[in-house]
Amino acid sequence: MPGRVGSGGSGPLRTLRALCRARRRTGGAGSRLDHGDDASGTRGQDFDFHLHRRVIEINDGVPAVRGYRSPQVQAAEAGAVADRGEADTPEGNAEVEASVLVAAVAAKRAGDAPGGAEAPPAAGTHFRRGDLQAETAWLLLVTRAYLRPRPRDTAAAEPSATAAGSAS
Repeated sequence: MPGRVGSGGSGPLRTLRALCRARRRTGGAGSRLDHGDDASGTRGQDFDFHLHRRVIEINDGVPAVRGYRSPQVQAAEAGAVADRGEADTPEGNAEVEASVLVAAVAAKRAGDAPGGAEAPPAAGTHFRRGDLQAETAWLLLVTRAYLRPRPRDTAAAEPSATAAGSAS
């Protein structure tokens, strides 16, 4: 669902978090739930299937903002993460990715034209590909970082603000 990221990306992320919480509460969706014979007599859900589907939906949304992924935002946040001593950590990488996504979604919503240069994918992207557990853990880190309030000066590094600043 490519349009979801550009039009409010927190929906799939919120659902992903809910699925993960449900999976933890059920002890990893044991075979009783997976096969539908839980103690309550209700049909169980295949959490792995739904989780995998949600991860795919989120990843399918990436092309919707790809052209808006600002290398300036990425570099600014990477510097801030390094200043906090979190460079090259999963949490630090997730902070950088979340900042890039926040700025990309804002630029797309504002109607800005996609920028020329595009920020590269987050560190470790190719290592997580095909590993549902690793991809889920990564998306949860990015979700937490994405939902965290951002300082107002982040807008200065967004593509539209940068372009407006260079035009004067």
